[in-house]
Order: sequence, then structure tokens, then C-alpha cells
Amino acid sequence: MKISKVLLLLMLVVSSLQAFSGELVLIKTDNYATTKQLFLDENLKIHYFNDEYVIATTDDVDNYDCVILDFNAWASEKNYYIAWPEVSMKSSWAASMYGVAEVLYEEGTAMFLSVPTDKEGMLVPPGQDAMVRIQPVAARLPQRTLNFSKGTMIDPDPEIEQIVAMVEVDSIMAHIQHLENYMNRKYNAPGGYAAQEWLATYFESLGLEVEVMDFPYGNGSHDNVIGVLQGALYPDEYVVIGGHYDSTSWSGDCPGADDNASGTSGVMEIARIMSQYEWDRTLIFCAWATEEVGLVG
Repeated sequence: MKISKVLLLLMLVVSSLQAFSGELVLIKTDNYATTKQLFLDENLKIHYFNDEYVIATTDDVDNYDCVILDFNAWASEKNYYIAWPEVSMKSSWAASMYGVAEVLYEEGTAMFLSVPTDKEGMLVPPGQDAMVRIQPVAARLPQRTLNFSKGTMIDPDPEIEQIVAMVEVDSIMAHIQHLENYMNRKYNAPGGYAAQEWLATYFESLGLEVEVMDFPYGNGSHDNVIGVLQGALYPDEYVVIGGHYDSTSWSGDCPGADDNASGTSGVMEIARIMSQYEWDRTLIFCAWATEEVGLVG
């Protein structure tokens, strides 16, 4: 990597830390129009949103009807999560996380947590798809919507039919079985590291530009495996196709055939086929890591 690129990355990191200093707040919303208006507010940096609220940083809390989750967010060595434990297990799960996570606020079934970075590896999700990490980056609303006329009949595109016909079910099943054979692909398990290397080798065999993307989590975790096929006309416009390859369980092995070896194998098969063609836009094939502990990867 060139020195100029390294300096640029360092400047971006520093500027991002400065941009997201301030209080971490929760602002309730009642409709999409309210959410959209908050995104236009220059005094807010929104990091997460759903149909009920946004999570943002701001230096001007007095101007908002909000709940302050934390002061000087991301200035110390900690990160933030939202967890949605089932009502029946909420108390027991919170007790099990005592000393690992601090509960900042509760809203309905959601619990807002802060976790020291050196204890993130001890954070256990309260269930499948029941936790998300609030990232210190600005979220974005969808930029445009595609409208399709009802009842419009479209003749099949012969080229697309040809591409679809190239799908090999046996290949997909073999990849699922291979990932399942690791038996345990938890975020820090040896099987996950082996799967990471196997995925990187596979993408390389397709002639893709491969990056093994490291990111901090706990005492270490598997990395995102990314394969890139550069676009011929619009290389700076991207189509992202991804699935996570880590797995989890409450006890014992976690071969994770359906969650999510099947999705990862689908990405691999799509990459195999589409890498044989030239495309206008850049295609990015991703095998995400550490998804099961809050969508971290």
C-alpha cells in the first residue's frame, strides 16, 4: 500500500472519530417522514434507525426530545449494542451479562448496552438475530426506489436464462457440506479460521481480487473474506452480494448448515458464474464474519 494511501486512511480515521464525538442519543420517530427529516439535520449523525427510533450522536441535545444513552460516545474503549432478548429470558440473560455489558436504557423489548472493547468477546447474543452493534459511522437512507408497473409482462432475457442455467446444485450442496464439516465456525473457533482461508482460496481461484478484511472484536475473530470483480464501465459503482459464514449455538457443535453455510455457498456459486462475464459495475462478493454476535463483521 502506498504511503499516500496510508496517510489518507489515517486522516479519515481521525476525522471520523472527531465527527462522531458527542452524546449518543435515542430519538423516537413515528413515521418515515420524521426519520427522513432527522437525516437532513446537520446537527445529528445517525448511526442506526428503524421504524420506531434513531440512534445518533449530537453536541446539541437541548434541541431534541431525546434519551441520552451515553456521553462523549466512542471516546473511550467501548462499543454499543442493541439486544432484543425474549421477555421470558430477559432477566436471566441480563444477569449472565453482568460485568460484561452495562444496560444504558430499555425501550420495549430492546436493551441498549455499552461494552468495553476488551470484553466484547464475552458478549453472548440473547438469541438468533437478536443483537446488533451500533457502528460509529453515518447511516444512510435508500437513495432511490425502483417502481415497477403492475401487470407488466416481460419476455425472458435469453442471456439471463443462460446464466441461471449454469447454476450447479451439486456444487452448492458440496460447499454447504464442506462448511458444515468444520463443525464449529463460531467467531473465534479454529474451524472458522480454516473456513476463512478456504473461502479466500476459492475466490482467488475465480480470478477475483481478494481481501481478507480484519476488524477489531474482543480478543480476536475471523475476518471478512471479500472478492472483487472490477466493472468495465462504472468501476466506482458497486453491487454487493454477501452471506455470513460464522455459526453459533447455545451448546456443543454448531455446523450451521442453514445459518448460514447455505447463504455463503449461494454467494460462492454466484461468484463462480458471474466471474466468467464482464459487467458494467463492480461486483463485490462477501463472506461476512462475526455476524452471530451482533452483525459485527
